[in-house]
Amino acid sequence: MLELFKQLNTLEDVEKFIQATSADTDAQSRENITIEYKEAHQKFSNTNEVGKDVSAFANSEGGLIFYGIACDNNDKTKPIRISGLHHPNIESLDRIINSHIHYPIKGIQKKLIPPNGDPKVMLLYIPQSDESPHQNGDQKYYIRLGTESRPMPHYLVELHFGKRRKPKLSINFEKLPKPDTCHAEPWSERLNLHLSLINSGNGIAKYVRVIFLFPQSDQYLKSSDQGHFSHDRRYTLLSNYSPGNRAWEFKDYQDVVHPRASIEIGNVLLNYQHELICDPEIEEKNPVFEWEAFAEEMEPQKGKVILTSLFS
Repeated sequence: MLELFKQLNTLEDVEKFIQATSADTDAQSRENITIEYKEAHQKFSNTNEVGKDVSAFANSEGGLIFYGIACDNNDKTKPIRISGLHHPNIESLDRIINSHIHYPIKGIQKKLIPPNGDPKVMLLYIPQSDESPHQNGDQKYYIRLGTESRPMPHYLVELHFGKRRKPKLSINFEKLPKPDTCHAEPWSERLNLHLSLINSGNGIAKYVRVIFLFPQSDQYLKSSDQGHFSHDRRYTLLSNYSPGNRAWEFKDYQDVVHPRASIEIGNVLLNYQHELICDPEIEEKNPVFEWEAFAEEMEPQKGKVILTSLFS
């Protein structure tokens, strides 16, 4: 449909397309699952109807809506002539789409034919959305079935939500040089760990928040300031968030994390007893820190970091 949208640039192009449809009862350019014709020489009186058609295409295979085309009274799928535009509808269409459809549909393109002077036809290209289902202003979800935009049954709504592109966040860190082998006596080691946030999902992570929990009283991870993010305004120390742990909250509502990308989220200071890395059983029960990540349209992600995972 995008290719057809690009090819139709003049009234002659549209006339030729309509005439081919009218002459051929089996023409693919009749109204179908990806093409809709609408009269628009009068003011849009039913905004829900406009939003219904646009959202239905986005929730299906995408498509092209021709505004300003009259169809045969005896065969509503067959366009017969250019009927023209009520010019205020040009602006109204944008307003209806922006205010009546949730979430916003990405990639919509609009074209006026002719582009200058007195436009007679308005083409609207709607891509198949990766973020379906989109809800119309009447609180319903629509899908394209043949030549009609019909409400989705409940199971299809659930299916679309399950297919929606979503982010998946995890914590990554810069590997450190491996320390010497164990000493006879336990001794303390101080680490400065560089952290980043990775999005391994297929959706953009927005409104990102991460909670870090560092044990304060464990015998192997001793320090009153265990887990410290200094001079970073994105971090807040949370009091009484988790008994026995020092809790820090990272929050960034300005930036986003794109799929298969990462962002740096600062450095953290750690203190541990060197003895800890000599006993895997002890280490597994005493993670250096635990984390939980939150983002819009993402199930909370959890994880923990053990000491030996920090070393190359």
